[in-house]
Amino acid sequence: MTMGANLGGAKGSFERCEKTAHSLTSAISSMVSSTTESRVTLQAGGRSSYTERSGLSSEKHSFPKLSWRFYKILEHYIYDPKVQCLVTSSLMPLAASYTNPTEVNRRMGSNPPHLAINANYFGKGAERVAFRCRLADESNIRGFVFEDMIAKETKHDQRIQERIEFHKSFAETQDLANYLADQFNAHIRGIPGYDPLLTPVIRFVSCSVLVVEDHSAPGGSR
Repeated sequence: MTMGANLGGAKGSFERCEKTAHSLTSAISSMVSSTTESRVTLQAGGRSSYTERSGLSSEKHSFPKLSWRFYKILEHYIYDPKVQCLVTSSLMPLAASYTNPTEVNRRMGSNPPHLAINANYFGKGAERVAFRCRLADESNIRGFVFEDMIAKETKHDQRIQERIEFHKSFAETQDLANYLADQFNAHIRGIPGYDPLLTPVIRFVSCSVLVVEDHSAPGGSR
């Protein structure tokens, strides 16, 4: 069965999973990566039918490494499992709420109007490319608020036009991962010797989908 899957274009590797939080994280990351690569390849009949976006530069080979581009935030979406789709939200982007809930409460709904995205990516996967990003109160680095976050976009030219729809399956997967993590942690709390201060648990940061103004992008937004 494994040989047949490989011949069809599936990707995968064996990962030894030891009883440590680091090993569990590594195993989960390996599983997600190989599953995503298999999906992309098998959808294309064993070969990729997508073209990678031109002009993508990595931080590793760029100088300066950080080159911030500032964009006005137009829309904010979060995944709602009740209706199984992305819905508009007036809340602070969820990653910011996770890193500094005290600051979120202090701002009392005054969300930063800008998103700064590094022009150079720091990572690429089978379907997406990842950039460092920061929320900002002004369109310059003096306006930075909250911690560094990660912005992910399609890495293929053919999928840019999908815009919000492209992110739906990823947001749904993230929501499912949060649910499974909660179930796992609940079982962990019932084992002998559980210590809330010492026993590791699994957490996933909830994600937001932001639409920003970009006059160089199709339709004037990305």
